[in-house]
Amino acid sequence: MNAGQTAIVAAGNYGERVRITRSGTQASPITLQVASGAVAHLLGFDITGNGWIVSGFDISTQTNGTDGFGIYVTGTASYVTLQTNYIHELCHEGIFMDPGVTHISVLNNRFWRAEMAGVQADGMYDLIQGNEVWDTQQYAANAGGIYAGCTIAGGADADAFRYFGQHNIFRSNYAHDIYHDMPGDPHPTNPNPHTDCFQTWGSSAMTVSDILIERNTCRWPGTNQFQLANINASTPGNIGVNEGWVTNVTYQNNLFSNMGQGINIEGGVGTVNVYNNTFVHIAQEGLVCNGARTSADQIHNNIFYDVGDGGDSYTSGCQNSTVGNNVFYMPGGASVGAYPNISPYLSINPMFVNYGDSTSAGADFHLQPSSGLKGAGVTIPTVTDDFYGTSRVGSAYSVGAAQ
Repeated sequence: MNAGQTAIVAAGNYGERVRITRSGTQASPITLQVASGAVAHLLGFDITGNGWIVSGFDISTQTNGTDGFGIYVTGTASYVTLQTNYIHELCHEGIFMDPGVTHISVLNNRFWRAEMAGVQADGMYDLIQGNEVWDTQQYAANAGGIYAGCTIAGGADADAFRYFGQHNIFRSNYAHDIYHDMPGDPHPTNPNPHTDCFQTWGSSAMTVSDILIERNTCRWPGTNQFQLANINASTPGNIGVNEGWVTNVTYQNNLFSNMGQGINIEGGVGTVNVYNNTFVHIAQEGLVCNGARTSADQIHNNIFYDVGDGGDSYTSGCQNSTVGNNVFYMPGGASVGAYPNISPYLSINPMFVNYGDSTSAGADFHLQPSSGLKGAGVTIPTVTDDFYGTSRVGSAYSVGAAQ
């Protein structure tokens, strides 16, 4: 196939792994598209070529090594779009990108029972948008059956997304229902995961910088085990050893609910911005700084609703950050105070349109017209819309992810 050509793939169980080495162009990509209404099963893709669109495949494999990724993007691959694929039941990650790749778009895929993470995005100028990740497994081999031959990766975990590299965007993704096995479970695939919706740490391959995480939903099945995000300058298990610079990470217009802890910023990390997010039903703090912070951090216009177990503040350890216009509201009326030296917060019932159930399932986090948070935020020029894509420009600027 040559640049600009399209192959329509018929339904079938092809039982093979496709290795893409030739290239199209950014303007004229080569397209592999499953026929409308058809199901085409593959063992996955290895992509080193440029200018490709891979769309609509059903991918599952229980192989180890790089053949165990649903889709492996490596070498200097660029301008590759991976869209509307169903990637499931793997020994390793759903989509894995190496540091040398650029301009990879991962759009509207579904990832069920990947191991370690649904997507690991490295390289530069990647866009990960509109994807769904659920039921990631820490030790897939423990399930037996089709997973019996899976090897256990070092540092096994069960995350939704892992990010490295530079200038990468995570937008409008939905991560949910990654479980922690209870005692006595006969197939403990997730005995002790440190589950994160988004995780990174210092990389010796390249600086981690200019990362935008916006308009995502992250909802876990219980508040006692999981957290939203861990940002570290060292590899997990090697805490205190700075292995690469992590800086300029921005969380804005996200909905985070039903988890043990929110964003956890470890030592040695540069600027982190937290704008217009809504945190709901968080057992401990919504924002934790485990290391010296500076006024370069900007923490504004966030809603922390039902955050802390009747005594925790919405944040801890972030006293040197620039903090303002945040709302901390406990619906049960618990008496809670700001962490020492943190700017005063607003204690106002946000009056969401629908609070949903105890996990926030079914919730609508728009603010009711009479909410005191309408127009109560500080204007942030870089946050031009809200969670639903509604423009914030030219109107009263509200607190939280959804106006």
